[in-house]
Amino acid sequence: MNPIRFRTTYRMLFVASLAAGAAVTAPASAQSRSTASSKIEKRAEARNDEGKRAFKQSDFDGASRAFSEAYKLDPKSKYLLNLALAELRGNKPLDALGHFRQYRSAPGISADEVDKTRGYFEEAMARTGHLRIHAPSDLAVTLDAAPLSKEQREETVDVVAGKHVVEVAYTTGTKRRDVDAPAGKEVIVEFPAPPPPPAPVPLPAAPPVAVQTPPPETAPAADRRESGLGCTHSGACLGLTVGLATLGVAGFVGLGVFQTQASSATTDAEAIRARAGSCNGNGSAECGQLADLQDQHSSKLTLARVSAGVGAASLVGAGLLFFLWPKPAKGPSAQAYPLVAPNAAGMGIRGSF
Repeated sequence: MNPIRFRTTYRMLFVASLAAGAAVTAPASAQSRSTASSKIEKRAEARNDEGKRAFKQSDFDGASRAFSEAYKLDPKSKYLLNLALAELRGNKPLDALGHFRQYRSAPGISADEVDKTRGYFEEAMARTGHLRIHAPSDLAVTLDAAPLSKEQREETVDVVAGKHVVEVAYTTGTKRRDVDAPAGKEVIVEFPAPPPPPAPVPLPAAPPVAVQTPPPETAPAADRRESGLGCTHSGACLGLTVGLATLGVAGFVGLGVFQTQASSATTDAEAIRARAGSCNGNGSAECGQLADLQDQHSSKLTLARVSAGVGAASLVGAGLLFFLWPKPAKGPSAQAYPLVAPNAAGMGIRGSF
């Protein structure tokens, strides 16, 4: 036989055998899956039958377990409905309500089937409480220490009838509401929006800046006068200096006089106080005289302070005039000018050296 023809024939036979094997294996695999599915359905149906028998014997807990296992094996709507009915009769209305809701919204359930469960659904609703929680969407909410999702908070939350605790975590702390949820009633639980953040603290104002206002420039005179002891060459300067000095001395003399009068008033007041004692609510003549002496003491002290201030300012002014009055000589010069700023004033000195 030709070797080339032999190899070609062998390959064709090999491919044909593979195709035949696949054709045989595919039905076998499908049949195996069908057999396994049929076994699961039979087990689920068997558990459903056990649940029916337990239900008839009023063993609602046993019936609930059997129907639950049947639904886990084969999630058919009829097993879910049987589970909800067993829970309702077994005094578990909250679990029953959840499964009734799941059954009524399951794919393939017709409007007639939903209508047939209306009475059971309304019974479960009447035996449970219902909360509508209004809280800021960006804050965490818990019901009886269990967190609620955003979807749960957008709908009515079914609860066991009775006392419950709702908490919302604010940035400033947790706020709590103790809620009584009566059976068959919907209770609205309100939580306010968080307070706005505090306003930023304003920055302190900048300190006032002194504005220098120098006197207008004048053309230099031919005989420019210079600072120094020029007051000895000016009658006006000497007159002002003597006047200010006299006023300063008079101010300090007034200080001594007013202080003496204040001390005398204090001495007289102490003497009256020693005789009259306490004058609280006492309208005697001595108490009136004591009050006058106390007023005199305060006024004399005030006059003494004013006199001292006037005397000190006058003497300082006399000294400045005497030492800074310009004289007709070349050399360093100085000139006083005002400084003006918001809520402040002063004096500056400008000179050339």
